[in-house]
Amino acid sequence: MSVPAADITAEVDVAQQGGTYTAREAVSTDLIIFLGPAYENAAADQLEPVVAMLREALGDNTARALVAYPALDPQPVAWELAGMSLQPYLPSARPQTFLVQTATAYVGLYEVMRAHSAACGLLLGAEAHTLQPAAVAAMVETVINGNADLAIARYAVGPNDALINASMLHPVSRALFGVKAVFPLALDLALSSRLAERVAGTAQQFTAGSQPEAIVWVTSEAAVAGYTVAEVNVGTRELPHPTSPDLSEILNTTAAALFTDVEAKAAFWQRVRPPATLLTNQSVNISVQAL
Repeated sequence: MSVPAADITAEVDVAQQGGTYTAREAVSTDLIIFLGPAYENAAADQLEPVVAMLREALGDNTARALVAYPALDPQPVAWELAGMSLQPYLPSARPQTFLVQTATAYVGLYEVMRAHSAACGLLLGAEAHTLQPAAVAAMVETVINGNADLAIARYAVGPNDALINASMLHPVSRALFGVKAVFPLALDLALSSRLAERVAGTAQQFTAGSQPEAIVWVTSEAAVAGYTVAEVNVGTRELPHPTSPDLSEILNTTAAALFTDVEAKAAFWQRVRPPATLLTNQSVNISVQAL
């Protein structure tokens, strides 16, 4: 699939209100790039396209980043590929879904970020190499520079694509939580350290209950905490295909997770609140040359 140039303007949406990883000799780094189950035990040739994209995105700041990917080796050893540091991590579970980021991913991301004292964590889904480097740079810069706690991708899709998102996920998220992000379950997103910690706390409730593939609604977590959410237009990218051809199963799973989260956060959205402010005149103009 061809990828058109990304619109690198992040619209800042201000929310109302007001497996186990052990790092050996972990060093401080600014950015953790966390790859999920699609990259389990990935060899160098499988990681090369992602690394090439990331190097272009980060430029001179590549040395400030670490790529973490899942490996079943109980004693993972850090290594370098094309000048980028890679750290295998032992996942606490092995989710089989590549369509959304799951509880396991959020727990793992925070553990790696904490081990390396990272200010920003970037979660990338399957086929991440098809993302525009400029779009990745935009998400990272928005969080690193303190403009937002969450920078979430907005994909360019056709009128007949992402129908579950358009008909249910986006309208409910916007109406109840005041978050205008079009894709509340985007595969690609950047989080600040404080949001990563908060979301990991919620995710741990699922993983402790043997639900490693549970969906965690990071946008509603940000809204309830009063954190700022930015949306970055990333253009098109290759998206993973469902492992199950049964649309009703996907719909039931997603809807159940959504309304469970809505019920859990009823105390927030039932309050009388002014409408969320979208700072369109103060959009963050992203420079893709630097973090």
